[in-house]
Amino acid sequence: MTTAPLITMTAVGDFMIQQRAEPDDIAIVAQHLEGADFKIANIDTVLSDLGERNPKYSNLRGPQGAVLDIQAMGFDVVTLANNHAMDFGGSGLADMRAAFKRAGVHPVGAGQTLLEATAPLKLASGDRTVSIFSIACTLPPGSAAGERSPGVAPLRIHQAYAVDESLAAEQPGSVPTVITRPDPVDLKRICDAVALARQAGDIVLVAIHWGVPRLWRSGGGPRVLDYQTTVGRTIIDAGADAVVGNHAHELHEIEMYHERPIFYSLGNFWIDSIAERRWMGREAFAVKMEFSGEGRPELYILPLLLNEQGVPEFDLLNRAITMLREICEDLNFEPTSDARWFRVG
Repeated sequence: MTTAPLITMTAVGDFMIQQRAEPDDIAIVAQHLEGADFKIANIDTVLSDLGERNPKYSNLRGPQGAVLDIQAMGFDVVTLANNHAMDFGGSGLADMRAAFKRAGVHPVGAGQTLLEATAPLKLASGDRTVSIFSIACTLPPGSAAGERSPGVAPLRIHQAYAVDESLAAEQPGSVPTVITRPDPVDLKRICDAVALARQAGDIVLVAIHWGVPRLWRSGGGPRVLDYQTTVGRTIIDAGADAVVGNHAHELHEIEMYHERPIFYSLGNFWIDSIAERRWMGREAFAVKMEFSGEGRPELYILPLLLNEQGVPEFDLLNRAITMLREICEDLNFEPTSDARWFRVG
């Protein structure tokens, strides 16, 4: 029997970029990514001077030269399906996508049409192929791509609110229960595309922007919402080998479902304005996924801590591992001979 060649992918959390990176900081990040065939990051900023500000809660813009910093760090894939890619409209998005392509970095999850935004990024390493999808549940008005309009690959989430009348009478002002469910048409479109890639024999990774940061989450509410569990598991059932989540800006659970990982939030990775965003988590990690056949991928975690400049440094105290051990009761995190990486088992 021929053994399938090993494919290694390293994924990290959110980038929010307001300024160019220092060369020493670029070198620090490059060390975190060594040895992976494909390195993936989520870019939560429009790296372009073009476009007008969309009327929304928060708009983020950074210098386009940061594209070259990201390339120098070693990233070759950027996911753009998120709540900031359309902060400055279709022209800002198109300009950023073009800049990444010129730098040899592959963008995925956004485009000039729905067909382009939802298409997987297909990459090859030797005789093995990888399909990477990027989708967003975080959809400000006008950000979802349409049949003839630019935007990000959407997975719309429907919400309802349940009020316990007895509790409300006893505790006036109580927070209602939020009920969330994915749009069935959007979810089917995604699952059909995942299944098609799987049938072609590809390794399939789905990056997804979802969840609620703690600043906006009810104090008594769960970190992981019902729709996230439904979506993550359904995508795995459709044929995905891994689901990698971002957006919450803090670490959330890791679930092994049918021997496939669902990372509900990798946390932050590069937030150069983090000193102004004290509510954000500093603990983070890079995850390395090794795919060698049809079985469960081998998973390794590198614990990181963002410094005052928002640069992810190796954390000697392993704070991210401590947090993950607390919230992932069914998983073990064992140190490897590398001394920096932990194996997930």
